[in-house]
Amino acid sequence: MNAQMNAQMNAHRTGRTNDWRPTASLEALRLRAGLMDTVRAYFREQGVLEVETPALAAAAVTDVHLASLEVQGMGGPRYLHTSPEYHMKRLLAAGCGDIWQAARVFRGEELSHRHNVEFTLLEWYRVGFTLENLVNDIDALLRRCLAMPRAAQGAPLGPIRVLSHRAAFLEHADVDSQTATLEQLLAAAELHLGTLPSGLQDRDTVLDFLLGMVVAPCLGRGEITYLVDWPATQAALAKLRPAADGTLVAARVEAYVDGLELCNGFEELTDATEQQERFERDAARRTAAGLPVPAMDARFLAALERSFASAHDVASYAAALDCSTRTLTRACERATGRSATRAIDERVVPEAKRLLAHGEATAAAISAQLGFSEPTQL
Repeated sequence: MNAQMNAQMNAHRTGRTNDWRPTASLEALRLRAGLMDTVRAYFREQGVLEVETPALAAAAVTDVHLASLEVQGMGGPRYLHTSPEYHMKRLLAAGCGDIWQAARVFRGEELSHRHNVEFTLLEWYRVGFTLENLVNDIDALLRRCLAMPRAAQGAPLGPIRVLSHRAAFLEHADVDSQTATLEQLLAAAELHLGTLPSGLQDRDTVLDFLLGMVVAPCLGRGEITYLVDWPATQAALAKLRPAADGTLVAARVEAYVDGLELCNGFEELTDATEQQERFERDAARRTAAGLPVPAMDARFLAALERSFASAHDVASYAAALDCSTRTLTRACERATGRSATRAIDERVVPEAKRLLAHGEATAAAISAQLGFSEPTQL
């Protein structure tokens, strides 16, 4: 007992302890280095540019499920980013094309055997990709990264499986994630798990709980399962689109292997007005939960608005996408049932009406704000 106390006192005096060794083994470090080589080679072959963006941001994330770490001492608060998403989207808005990076990110209150407050996040963007294109892109990269360790385990991955959020819940939780009420979701959770924790007070929270505890552990067994077409209320930064049955769903995907989520992606929302409305809904949920409400990232919203406020003709968008106006028009008609010209007009006109009805600016000022060279064009 005395020897133990002496050792503790000596460690306290010298600042030395016996837990100085890094937790990562040399084998793990070598595996990680090989993994990064694989990632870089893949994106190099695909012509995707590696970038690096700041870890400190002027605005915190609004997502209710994420906590930003605050840093003081630079003329005001700054925040360690939870992902490089906003900075990278500003690069996209500036016209940099396909980009990727492996960034150190920070998320408060995420500490468990699978989560650390600080970790490396692989983030990439593909201009013009549909959700289906993105699923194929993710699959190609994941199979490269997992080929060696899976082969060593004697467990090669099976074929790709794409499953809607709704189908996955019906199959594994016996409940419809699109139509079930809060009470029906709670009943399904209780049926599968017994006594439930407190705090399951809204529909999206229960959906997340069911996914993590009941559905996800069943996914990706011997294969990579891609969960797509999420409920519209869980769109985050994704566009909404109609499912096969006409239900409005989020163009969002998560990839699972052996019950573990490895990747998520969106067909990105590019409408600044809709994005601001989602930020405001996040703020309301944070207020209701007693969480701090950060200011919205004004630069990110401005970047989303850039193309809308600077180009109003099909030719400008076709040039930016490196295709002909005819190709863009056909693609727009297939995707939305509208011509490209009509799609642009339907975005510009409501904003012009809003500014005219609710502001004091003149028609000439609003015309300039929306990117028109002459008021008569508006």
